[in-house]
Amino acid sequence: MLWDSIAGPILQAVTTVIDRLVPDHNAAQRLKDELAAELQRAAIASDAAQLAIDKEESGSSSLFVAGARPGFMWLCILVLGWTWFLAPLLTWGLVAIGAHTVPALPTLGADQAQTALYGMLGLGAYRSVDKIFAPASTATKTIRTML
Repeated sequence: MLWDSIAGPILQAVTTVIDRLVPDHNAAQRLKDELAAELQRAAIASDAAQLAIDKEESGSSSLFVAGARPGFMWLCILVLGWTWFLAPLLTWGLVAIGAHTVPALPTLGADQAQTALYGMLGLGAYRSVDKIFAPASTATKTIRTML
């Protein structure tokens, strides 16, 4: 999520400052843990607020509000369907029936559609990579037990 890309650099910068300003290692670690916990609370609150907005949007009676995400998702699916299935099948079919020249079929922005669709579906690997490689601090463990 966008929040992770913002909070990570902030946390890293502030922990560097804490290391420089707080000579006691234990006190510095407590401050870092409190900061990480507070940033996680803010991220959770941000996600909860976004879920509330999503719920309101999906419950709207207006097609322009409730239908925006499904419409965009279907558009992405159509682009990917054309790029991965229909265009190659049409090209193969034209060659199979003996067409000597196959016209250049239009190309669509499949890379952008795939990125947008994966982001909308939450299929990014950012949190998984973060969970695998980031060391679990005391604050992270505390937050996980609270959830």
